[in-house]
Amino acid sequence: MKYSTIIQALLVALFSNIVYASVIDTRSLTARDDQSPNTEDLIAYQLPDGRRRIDFYDNGALEGYAIETDDGATFYDIDGSEVSLEDLNDDSDLAKRQSKWRLAIKFAKLIAKWGKKAWDYIYCVGASSMWRCADDYLQCAQSGTPPWACIEGIICVGVAARRC
Repeated sequence: MKYSTIIQALLVALFSNIVYASVIDTRSLTARDDQSPNTEDLIAYQLPDGRRRIDFYDNGALEGYAIETDDGATFYDIDGSEVSLEDLNDDSDLAKRQSKWRLAIKFAKLIAKWGKKAWDYIYCVGASSMWRCADDYLQCAQSGTPPWACIEGIICVGVAARRC
């Protein structure tokens, strides 16, 4: 009798975790991942009007941000002026910027190339995961592979890419 009670308690504990894992909303996991302390370089969140935004930080200072549009995303400097990607085709101007913002502009070019589908993929995988695996995704982009088909990037982000 004592053993059956212990076995029943273990089974209930095991299956309650499985049930909880199957009903939790994956977007809430992404939100927690984006707001975690190890992603202090960027914060992704949803605006009151439903659009999504990613803020890019360097050592706690806001460097710029991206806001979702119908075509993908628009990137803005710290002063709120729109970043023209055509003006940044040569890296001379980018060299003056901090390296993290330069990486953000490379993502802007990736979004400009593949549009809203790229923005949705970045947000689905999680901005922090894309930031962590940026080298893999940008290398694929240079060879003409979209982010959702980039094997190296998918391997890097792991399970997060499965639902996207």
